Amino acid sequence: MFPYLKISHIAKKESWRKEVYRPLYHIHKWWALRLGSVFRASIIHAVGNESDEWSAFYQQHDYHKTVLDPFMGSGTTLGEAIKLGCNVIGCDINPVSTFLVEQELKDVNIDELNNVYHQVEADVCETIRNYHVTKNDASNEYLPVLYYLWVMVVTLPDGESIELFNNYIVSHNAYPSRHPEIQIVCPSCGYIFQGNNNDHWTICPNCGMEFDPHKGPVRGQYVFDSDGNRYRIKDLLPKDHPPDEKMYAIIALSKDGNRLYRAPNQFDLDLFGKACSDFDNSCLPIPSLELLAGTNSDQAIGYGYKKWSDFFNKRELLCLGILLKRIMEINDDDIKGQMLCLFNSTLEFNNRFCSYKGEGTGAVRPIFSNHILKPERTPLENSVWGIAQSSGCFSTLYRSRLLKAKEYLSNPFEISIRDGKAEKIVCNREMHPRLVNSYSEISNTVVEALILNGDSSHLPLPDASVDAVVTDPPYFDFVNYSELSDFFYSWLKCAYPNDSLFSSNSSRVEGEVQNADEAVFSSNLERVFKECYRVLKPDGTLTFSFHHSRESGWIAIENAIRHSGFFVVEAYPVYAELSAATPKAGAKSPISFDMMLVCSKKPNKFCDASIAERYISDLINEGFKLTDNDCFVIRHGVSLVLSSCSSSQTRN
Repeated sequence: MFPYLKISHIAKKESWRKEVYRPLYHIHKWWALRLGSVFRASIIHAVGNESDEWSAFYQQHDYHKTVLDPFMGSGTTLGEAIKLGCNVIGCDINPVSTFLVEQELKDVNIDELNNVYHQVEADVCETIRNYHVTKNDASNEYLPVLYYLWVMVVTLPDGESIELFNNYIVSHNAYPSRHPEIQIVCPSCGYIFQGNNNDHWTICPNCGMEFDPHKGPVRGQYVFDSDGNRYRIKDLLPKDHPPDEKMYAIIALSKDGNRLYRAPNQFDLDLFGKACSDFDNSCLPIPSLELLAGTNSDQAIGYGYKKWSDFFNKRELLCLGILLKRIMEINDDDIKGQMLCLFNSTLEFNNRFCSYKGEGTGAVRPIFSNHILKPERTPLENSVWGIAQSSGCFSTLYRSRLLKAKEYLSNPFEISIRDGKAEKIVCNREMHPRLVNSYSEISNTVVEALILNGDSSHLPLPDASVDAVVTDPPYFDFVNYSELSDFFYSWLKCAYPNDSLFSSNSSRVEGEVQNADEAVFSSNLERVFKECYRVLKPDGTLTFSFHHSRESGWIAIENAIRHSGFFVVEAYPVYAELSAATPKAGAKSPISFDMMLVCSKKPNKFCDASIAERYISDLINEGFKLTDNDCFVIRHGVSLVLSSCSSSQTRN
């Protein structure tokens, strides 16, 4: 039996630091990342034929099976199967997914990677850093700037300008009960000073104004003027360009290594003006694609963001353009691809949709922290190349993400828990698959990977050629992947102007499974499942993760399974995500558990109707806190097995 309790404990630990415990899947943003430990265990369950699957989890294997993922996304299935000695075939309709998985699995010499990185550093580092410095008025010294803080400004009907602050707290600590110190900006003179998070009344030491730092003029979608008049923010926004912004604070690094909060001085304003002028007079590779209408993009369009370049101010565009131009000059295509993957990660933390998280945690809240395109009213401007103390910059991400991922290819590991702490255990083979271009090149003499881009309902594979399908399909009404991935796609199109993978004006492709209409979603998923049925060997299984909080989601998934010819023969719960993780933290009943649904071409003859309640009881006894929606997911997952059992005679 699948060791769902033990695996869920491992998965929960992994979920706290996914980028540490599975660095390979974090060199480039993807959405709804699944946990590697869960998929490792699921692949062992699918192809291993092990008597003790828990013990097998920490053993090195050489299964010589072929595993397919028709929705490869970030490549989790592929990476975990490779570690188990399997050949892998991955396909995704989204070109950004294809690009990032190819870069993840590509074997490059780390010494050569370092050499090229240092060449790029020598050519553009100082140029970029010089746009992110400040001058200390008191000492006349130049200091590096970590972050610039901005605020949207709107104009009221009477001509008054108003800054869209929810509150006047510039920075607070992630643990305010232990560290109540906060940085406050005065709404009258702009002076920045230290206060206490527990105080709801303060006096500006510069101008003497008394105010509540916790209360700004913005309440949700409305802004109030000094007389208490209410205005809908969206009615005040310009129609033909993004909202105006004002730089209200900088966070610099003092000579003694401490963060220095202060209002921008004339030097800071002049430097930004110079960057804008330099950009206007430059000729750099900058995205020109327009936003297309969509569930997520409409929100940004409503705020005046018409092109993907609008997501960046001119200094960001200048520095990113300088960096991208230099990366495009790299002669080694494999190294260039790695650097472009890193560049795209840098984009995530360097745009007008980022915000400042404060002290005691990662400083930058990136654009996709909520899995949507949410315009940020108090955006953070990062420093692109960065320094050692920066967060989310090209240089820091090179060390923390790209190098860690490439090192993981040579020295992959699993995590074990001892006395409540995670330990890294080396129990895997090196991950250096041979990348092939077609199924005919798979020889089974070494571990090989075939990465495809296209509609997975039409795979270039022979009948009965795959031992197992393990995947995580898109959920019909959750994250609109292609709308969000266009953010990265627009820059990749600049970097690869002649590559067929980026020949379109969007990463959106006809044939995407995801659809807000459950009937359309079910029909689209059915087409892919039918193709999986065709390429799967007679005794192979289709395993995929799923959860949904509404009945309609389960009806859609059941119809897709049934109409494609499969029977659900097993369903087991696995820990999937932190309930406190964004964007789940705001849900009334967040879902932390997925159901892994195992489907076969043959039905089970016996089904245990009581297993759902045993799952729930066992998980609670193990210390897991289940919400009502978690229990709903578990019961509905098991109901699919029962339904397949009862319908098997009729279908046969």
